[in-house]
Amino acid sequence: MANEIGQLIHNLGPDRLVFGSGMPLKYPDPALLKIEVLDAPQQVKQQILGANAARLIKTNAKG
Repeated sequence: MANEIGQLIHNLGPDRLVFGSGMPLKYPDPALLKIEVLDAPQQVKQQILGANAARLIKTNAKG
C-alpha cells in the first residue's frame, strides 16, 4: 500500500495528497504506518499529514 502512495506522489505530486485515517470506522494506526514507512522525504510526509489540508482549508476559507 505504501508503494501505491508513492505512485500517487509520483503521478499527482505531493501537494495534491491529504492524509485520511478512516476514523471512526477504522483504527488510525495502519494509515499512519503507511506514511511512516513511505520512501519519501520527511517534508513530503509532513505535507500529506497536515500541511496540504491546512493550505486547502485556508484557501477555501477566503471564499
